[in-house]
Order: sequence, then C-alpha cells, then structure tokens
Amino acid sequence: MEINQLKIFLAIARSGNLTRASEQLFISQPAVSSQLKLLEEDLGFQLFLRTSKGMKLTEKGRIMLDEAQSIVELFDKMLLNAKSLNTNSNNHLNIGLNTDNEILQIERFIKLSIDSNNPINFRLIQTRSEDFIRDITSNTIDAGFFYGEIKSNQIDYIQLASYSLNIVCPPSWRSEVQYLSVEKLAKLPWIWTTEGCPFSKSATDFFKAKGFKPKKIMYIDDETLIGKLVNSEIGCSILASPIAKKLQKENSLEIIDSIEAEICLNFGYLIEKKNTYEITNVINILNEICNLPTKH
Repeated sequence: MEINQLKIFLAIARSGNLTRASEQLFISQPAVSSQLKLLEEDLGFQLFLRTSKGMKLTEKGRIMLDEAQSIVELFDKMLLNAKSLNTNSNNHLNIGLNTDNEILQIERFIKLSIDSNNPINFRLIQTRSEDFIRDITSNTIDAGFFYGEIKSNQIDYIQLASYSLNIVCPPSWRSEVQYLSVEKLAKLPWIWTTEGCPFSKSATDFFKAKGFKPKKIMYIDDETLIGKLVNSEIGCSILASPIAKKLQKENSLEIIDSIEAEICLNFGYLIEKKNTYEITNVINILNEICNLPTKH
C-alpha cells in the first residue's frame, strides 16, 4: 500500500468518477484504475461498486474512507513539519500572478514581506486564471492569484476584490461607438479572451442574453496585449475595471460601458498547505493590503 494509492482512493470517493479523479490528480485514467486495483488487492476487498452513474463506495469502502483521510493528512503534516525543521532548506514559495502587478499591488506586497520579522522566500511567476488548478496541483506554483470561481476539494481561497467588466474601444472610436445599440456593438470587430478565461463566459453571456453574437476576430489571453491591440484600433474588447481604468488614464483606450457582470479576484492555495507559515504569512499580508477577512 502506498500513500499515492490512498490519495487516488480519496479522489475517486469525492468525485464519484474515475475520469474526474484522474483530471483532478493529473494522472491518466488507466493509471488511476490500476492503482485502485492494486490497493484493493492489498486490502483484500473491493472499495467501490462500478455503476452506470459512477463509482459508489462499498460498505467496507465507507469504513476505510475516514481512515484513509486521516493517514493522508498525517503524512502531509509530517512532510510540512520536516520542511519547517530543515533550516538548510532553500525552498521557495512560488506565487502565480494572473494580472497587472500594479493591480495586485505586488510592490507593496514585497515591501511588507521584507519588513516582516520572518520574510517569505518566494518567486513570482506569470500564470493564467484558466490554468490555476492545473498549475497548483502540479506544483508549478504553491499559491496564486486568479479571476473567477474554481471548484476543487483540494483548494481553498480568499476573495480579494470584485470588479465590474468594462466594454472598451480605441480612443478614436469613442464618438462613433459610445451610443451604439448592443446589436450594432456586436457587429464591430472584437478582441476576445481565450475560451477558458473567466472573462470569456461573462462576456459571451452578456451578448447571448441580448440575443446577439459578437464578431470575434482573435483570442488573446493577456490583458496588457489586449489593451495595446485596442489602442492600435484592431477592435473592441472587455476588460476588468481596474485594468480598463488604468489604460484609459494612460489614453490607451476608452471605456464606453459596463456589462451586467462582475469578476472576482482571488488568492488560492492547496488546503493541505493552509496552516503552513508561508501561506499564513501571505494571507496576513494580503489582509493588511486589502483589509479583508482571513476566511473566504
């Protein structure tokens, strides 16, 4: 019996589905099935019943569930304690940044960290909101910022802010665009965010609710690049209000309207690392910056 087999058992039990469990763990479905089979052979009994609706725990499987959870939690706690005792460790806390550094107040974040009694040893990595679950569960990052909502029993997060979404256009288009109906707006060229981006669904839902489909000419996953393309008169777009206002102030684009939707900016981390010194310290710093509660 191996600890990874227990983690696979827990993932299947939570999701009730081999495919979803493999996606959560970033392991192929055949590998998940194989490890489950080995675990059942070691235990000497079946943990799940395969049904048309998915994987259903057997009576013995339900009894094993709490025990497996306790073992995995103790194992993870032991690893974290070992890392904290290793005074020669050069480990870094990798933090994913999903948007403009000024919006995230990264300079202030760094200063507060340096000024604390025990500064955090961290690396800042550019990431995308749509890749957050993949990046954090694959250990590419230890924590990070992301837009929108996520559903994962492995991740906890705090909400930092909620922003409106603004329709933006080139400064030279303002007089022609600002009074257009939604129908005519939809016919303009649109620079769209990539399909997995939280902005994409909100923007698509806005036009769909009005009965129109925007003319999408390209898909971009970088807010700053979108701003530059709008400024170059390539087309209109939709951006979170702080980015839109920042670029409007720089005369890079014009805000012509807000859509009936909001997007949340969050900071997330693995639940198993929630009580580590590094994550606790980061949350305390963010609480000081944003004046927010420490629990989402």
